[in-house]
Amino acid sequence: MSVNDCLTVMVDMDIQPAPLGASDARLPVEVSDWLASLADELLAPATRRAYTSVLRQWTAHANRLGVAAMPPDEGALLEHVRSLSDDGASLARIRLLAAALAKAGAYAGVTACVPPSVRLAIGALAAQRGRSGAEPKQATGVRADSLLAVAVAAQHRRPCGRGVESAAVAQRRAALDVAIVLVMRDGLLRVSEAATLRWSDVAPNPDGSATAVIRRPKTKSTTTAYFAPATMEALLAAKVGDDEPRVIPLSPRQIARRFRAACEAAGVAGASSHGARVGMAQDLAAAGTALPDLMSAGGWKRPAQAAHYVRHQAAAEGPVARFYKTKA
Repeated sequence: MSVNDCLTVMVDMDIQPAPLGASDARLPVEVSDWLASLADELLAPATRRAYTSVLRQWTAHANRLGVAAMPPDEGALLEHVRSLSDDGASLARIRLLAAALAKAGAYAGVTACVPPSVRLAIGALAAQRGRSGAEPKQATGVRADSLLAVAVAAQHRRPCGRGVESAAVAQRRAALDVAIVLVMRDGLLRVSEAATLRWSDVAPNPDGSATAVIRRPKTKSTTTAYFAPATMEALLAAKVGDDEPRVIPLSPRQIARRFRAACEAAGVAGASSHGARVGMAQDLAAAGTALPDLMSAGGWKRPAQAAHYVRHQAAAEGPVARFYKTKA
């Protein structure tokens, strides 16, 4: 495999490398080829898809200008970043572009693929948006106090075709909807993790609860989750048969759609499937769970990721809050 094809997501993107000058640092071909052979291990599927999206967009821009996409033309890349910002792209997406280019450069043996000027521009955009009060959007957390409403609303018959669900169809659909919400909250699961959870991963406990092995492809890690007795009861009620190895026999897209519909029916506005992770993390933080334990439960590698979701709960239990509570 050539160094120009090292990043799998760049195949078929028309990314043509520019001639390298004497100052460009490259890894030996055999080393970069070895890195390329590990691409599947280094990039989770979701990360690969995200990188593909921003790299395709950047490549189209570079091609329109007639400049090299890899290594990137500095002026064209700055112009692209400014264009993304002007068009309202989130800061996360702009940072994702820098991360994708850096990863592509690492695979191709180009050690300085994101110019310092581009990193400075992204930092300036972050500071500018911070001063304007613009805060990154966060999924609405599905908290424990919403679960009863979800369970009740799920029982209601819903429109189906030209009519409404039969009582039997509504019962089966409700059982699976409630199971999806509960298991994703208890396991702090992403939809991809819920879709790959198997009954063979679940170990029941005498009290009706269970522990389960959770494979987290995004972080290339494995954690162990606890499912409460109520969650296991819901999962068993929704089980379609002994021949189905998957706990939730749906695709990630279907799980996300069912989760969102169940929450919307219960009046939990703006909840996406990611709200399961956010909501449980917030409940755990409100109960006094320390950040390291929270990271372990959700499979977060960086403290900042977990801390962002629970910042309001952390402040409510923080030193200033404790100060005033002692004065009360």
